[in-house]
Amino acid sequence: MKIIRSFFVLIALTTIAGVVNAQMFVSGSINLSTSMPKTTTGSVTTEGARYTYFRVAPAVGYFLNDKLAVGAGVSYSLQKQKQNDVANLTSMFGITPFVRYYAVSLGDVNIFAQGNVGIEFGANKTKNDGNTTDGPKYLNFGISVMPAISYSLGEKLAIEAFLGSVYYSFNREKDEIAGETHTLKTNGFGLNFDMSSISLGVIYKF
Repeated sequence: MKIIRSFFVLIALTTIAGVVNAQMFVSGSINLSTSMPKTTTGSVTTEGARYTYFRVAPAVGYFLNDKLAVGAGVSYSLQKQKQNDVANLTSMFGITPFVRYYAVSLGDVNIFAQGNVGIEFGANKTKNDGNTTDGPKYLNFGISVMPAISYSLGEKLAIEAFLGSVYYSFNREKDEIAGETHTLKTNGFGLNFDMSSISLGVIYKF
């Protein structure tokens, strides 16, 4: 917890010190994916569960100087799996303060690192023929550092690519089963630098 408090204090002090010269920017990303497996046996084809995932994550921040920026983002995601009349839905909402440090500038290309402290919470529900059953509730907390690269498309607009992360995560899943509360807690540390961890976004400077 001391690390978390120190992180927020650093953001506050840096923001106050540089607010006079700050340049505002907005950024964000949208993810959408869907899949539906099919199994064919002879001439008979059976459709599996349709899976859909949607996530939107806008952010706002300030460039305090050419090297340093601070800000915060919010996110909303919806994961849905549906087969016949049964739909399983998990929705999550999160907020993530961040600090960026721009290490290298090569013309239109900038290489930077972003440190995040994020908290996310949500719940699962199952809908079956008009009836809704509440499922587990989730709480996720994480600290991460992500290397990234941006390419300027003009004076105001740039595209960004985040190239994985080094992270710590804490996840809690709480569920009510037969009148009793069941809680599952998981701590994790890791490195994530494969092709599937690359994410794209857009930044606009005011």
